[in-house]
Amino acid sequence: MTREREASSPPRIELPDRAPESSGVADEPMVREPDLTRAEPETLTGGPEASQAEVEPAAHEAEVTPAEVEPVDRALESSRVADEPVVREPDLTRAEPETLTGGPEASQAEVEPAAHEAEVTPAEAVARAPEARPIEIAPAYSACRAFLLPSIAPAAALLLTAGGVFLWALALSAIDVSRMTDAGLVSVLPAPVFVALGLVTAGFLTSLHFRPVGPLLLIHVAALVVILFGTTSIVEHVPHISATWRHVGIVDYLDRTHHVETDIDAYFNWPGFFVFSAFVADVAGIKTTIDFARWAPLVYDLLFLLPVFLIARAGSTDRRLIWTTVWMFSITNWVAQDYFSPQAMTYLLYLVAVALLLSWFTAGAPVAATAFAASGRVFTRLRSALRVASVGPSKGTAVQRVLLLLVLIAVAAAIIPSHQLTPFALFAAVTGLVAVRSCSARGLPLLVLVMLAAWVVFMTGSFLSGHFGSVAGSVGQVDKNVSSSLGGRLHGSPEHLLVVFTRVAMTGGLWLLALVGFLRRLRRGYRDLQLAVLALAPFLLIALQSYGGEILLRIYLFALPFMAFFIAAVFFTAAKASGSWRASLALAVASAVLVGGFLVSRYGNERTDYFTQAEVGADAYINRVAPKGALVVSLTRDYPRKFVRYEQFKYSFVSELPRWHDLDVSEAPPRAAVDLIRRTMNGTDPRRSYLIVTRSQVADLETFSDVRRGWLENLVRQLRRSPDFRAVYAHPDAFVLQLRNVRVT
Repeated sequence: MTREREASSPPRIELPDRAPESSGVADEPMVREPDLTRAEPETLTGGPEASQAEVEPAAHEAEVTPAEVEPVDRALESSRVADEPVVREPDLTRAEPETLTGGPEASQAEVEPAAHEAEVTPAEAVARAPEARPIEIAPAYSACRAFLLPSIAPAAALLLTAGGVFLWALALSAIDVSRMTDAGLVSVLPAPVFVALGLVTAGFLTSLHFRPVGPLLLIHVAALVVILFGTTSIVEHVPHISATWRHVGIVDYLDRTHHVETDIDAYFNWPGFFVFSAFVADVAGIKTTIDFARWAPLVYDLLFLLPVFLIARAGSTDRRLIWTTVWMFSITNWVAQDYFSPQAMTYLLYLVAVALLLSWFTAGAPVAATAFAASGRVFTRLRSALRVASVGPSKGTAVQRVLLLLVLIAVAAAIIPSHQLTPFALFAAVTGLVAVRSCSARGLPLLVLVMLAAWVVFMTGSFLSGHFGSVAGSVGQVDKNVSSSLGGRLHGSPEHLLVVFTRVAMTGGLWLLALVGFLRRLRRGYRDLQLAVLALAPFLLIALQSYGGEILLRIYLFALPFMAFFIAAVFFTAAKASGSWRASLALAVASAVLVGGFLVSRYGNERTDYFTQAEVGADAYINRVAPKGALVVSLTRDYPRKFVRYEQFKYSFVSELPRWHDLDVSEAPPRAAVDLIRRTMNGTDPRRSYLIVTRSQVADLETFSDVRRGWLENLVRQLRRSPDFRAVYAHPDAFVLQLRNVRVT
């Protein structure tokens, strides 16, 4: 019996050292007639996972007799189809194992040809049958993540943002600005406003992670801007910030006189913004620009989005990085220079000019570099990394470039006569781009300089000759300019100091994050020299002057779009096809912190910046009854004034008088301050003197000075009751007094 089994079994096949070239394809099982001169074993799977022994060519096999062909032929017949399981009656003379899956994962033992197996009993066949394995199915989470979440994410994100806007709209009626503390608007914001901001942020991050489509992301960013910058325009019934009312008054003056009088003050030596506003108001048939001034912050901040988007797109093609830049710009623009002012308009033009330069006049663009991948000395790597790579000619046709260059010149020509500081920021930006050979309009810096010098010499010469010391006295004194911007603001009430420290922390933290983002991009091989130069160029302004203690704020403002790009690069350094959960989570945490810091920093002075209708009415009363040349006395500058009859009154601010500083307001009785005010009003014709005291003036002194709140309340009480004065306008928020025995004519 043993000899019969040996005779019926096929001869042993010797394996060669390596498979020949002809054994490389086994993807599909081949069905062919058996060759009676040799046996060719084939695997049941026929897949690429077949072992070397299973695909050996027949050339190395021993010759077989015709009697040995029949069992081999039966084995071949059983191995022709392996992709689908075969259901048949078991053959008790031999066991032919078949895998339940029939797939390429079948092991070598499971697909061994039946011709090599010994005869077994039925019991042995059952015992040796392979254990059934379940068919593998993709996890439900993977399918949901791959197909379901990206498809529903945009709709879910829009629902989150819509819910946030709806919740914010409902919460507006609960904001009582009259209850604000020295911490500003954040002290009276109800909880639903913070929840609304969280929902809008979640909507933006959801769209950014799953499907960063531009129009959808724009909706989220616009909703955020409406909440952050539109809240005060809605809950405050008149424009905020005292300077807004003066700007309205200049437009009113130009509309009345149609003449620019350069001797009035500095505004009339850079009148571009006011002339343009008066022209628009006249064309539109508007008598006053007060209504537009109320909504100016929201309008300007929405307009800022387009040039910032173009600036970010010039630095990268990654949509997540681009829109995160726009998002970061919006939640970190806390400087509050978007009200109805020359700075707001010229800043918009500045952004437009830089966007045009980066989009159509670049001689090079940020591209992936290999400098850090190559070996060499550190100096060679840095020099290679910081060199702008040329990627060909600038964009657009020759005609388009000429037209855009004319637009650039027109933008510069509009900026120069409208603002004192922005032309220098534009000149520094253009010069920096040309200096690093990143701007094809190489003659533009010289042109801007010539236009700037011509305006200063010929149009503002008379003003500068009389105010040269105040304008140019601090040129080159960097330490003095820095100290006036920092040290001059570190005083006031404890709550206001918290606001100041928050602003300092926000500024320093954002600049540090921008440095980290720049280094991450540099390490990845991206050379962002253009944006780095534009971020650093505004710091040259610190050598010009302190700008009323605001030079660091203006530097922050001009550098913000480019800093925002590098801050966004902290989270999205290189483009990826799918969003990163780690980056999205980190961006969510950063956004929550920055939005909270924005509310404190942006609206920290809102208690002194907002006005009531009664305060406006008090100054309107003076404008109605006071004769030309009258003296208007007030505690501080912080109240709505000069919005009509801009040039017709003289003003005196008691808190800026030397004799006020001689008073020890922590100890001196308020009666001494009352006497000081009375003597100030008696200095001219008493019949032409008016004292106006408003809620905002008192809040200004309480917030920014060391005067005790109780002392100021006592002062206001004594002024109202003093026999030296009589009230001609009275309201809890404001009153107007004249000296007694003086009749109003």
